[in-house]
Parts: sequence; C-alpha cells; structure tokens
Amino acid sequence: MIAVSLGDPAGIGPELCVRLAVVRPGRARFFGDRGVLERAARAAGQALPPLDLVEVTELDAGAITPGQASDAAGAAAVAWLEAAVAAAVR
Repeated sequence: MIAVSLGDPAGIGPELCVRLAVVRPGRARFFGDRGVLERAARAAGQALPPLDLVEVTELDAGAITPGQASDAAGAAAVAWLEAAVAAAVR
C-alpha cells in the first residue's frame, strides 16, 4: 500500500486520486478531504468509489475554487502532505 496526498485541492491532484482509486482499488491510502474528492469525482463524471481515506481536513465547499491558488488550498495541501509523511514514518 502507498500513501497518496491529494495534492493541491484547486488543481488536478484530487481528480487524479479519484481515477487511481477507480483503476487500482485498494492500492493506496489517501490523505486529504472527502468533500474535495467528491467534487473532483463529480467533475470527472465518476462516482467516488470506496477508498481508504484519512480525512485530514473538512474544507468548506466555497473555500476552494478550481484553478485558483488560495491560502486555504495551500494550507490544506501542506496539512495533507504532513499527515501522509507522519503516517509513513510511523
């Protein structure tokens, strides 16, 4: 199993994570935010499959605008990465 951070919540990382979960179910533990993944799945025209998610944040839907950098997106990306690294170290 690998640890995967969702990356930038305003970028393509969450959509790529949804696709990974669809194509390779059970192969990764994701670190991020369920709401961000659900929005990415809808944008990709996919249903969010069952996945191993460590929910690090619960971002307000209006906090992130796809394609637009923001303090909230940057803080979330850092929190997700730190959680994934801490899990790997354990």
